[in-house]
Amino acid sequence: MINFDVAKKTAENFLKEQGAYPDFVIDDEVLDKEYGWVFFMAEPNWLEKKRKGESPSLESGIITGAYRMLVLKKNGKLYPIWSASSVEEFLKPFERRYRISKFLSKLNPFK
Repeated sequence: MINFDVAKKTAENFLKEQGAYPDFVIDDEVLDKEYGWVFFMAEPNWLEKKRKGESPSLESGIITGAYRMLVLKKNGKLYPIWSASSVEEFLKPFERRYRISKFLSKLNPFK
């Protein structure tokens, strides 16, 4: 099991590898699921507009404008969430696997 700080560092390291801006994690918009955290990261200009209540445009492009990624609590594995899918759609298989795993662990008294 990893904690939130390790997960955040994992996400930041991924952005460094991608040549992005890791210092702009939106902590207040982290989606905390039982099995992992979804981090929403963006470029400084995009974030600043959003925080001021302005509508950030996507003129710089979704790929350079915002990143989303899932970091699993169990092992720290990172899954980028590409712009073609919504977060909800992307998480469906993880939700299903987590529910099945949780159910099976209740059946095994030696675990």
